[in-house]
Amino acid sequence: MMNLDKIQSIEETQTKLEEMLYVADRGLSTSIYLSLKLGRPLFLEGEA
Repeated sequence: MMNLDKIQSIEETQTKLEEMLYVADRGLSTSIYLSLKLGRPLFLEGEA
């Protein structure tokens, strides 16, 4: 299980995603990071 409270940067977010075998580009990693830091939900749509 990933501890999301300790993520401090977009790069660290991307690294954590890669560790979980999830491929995410810089834009998606940025969106996830901001969502976590702001405590807001993130709605994604489009092709997988």
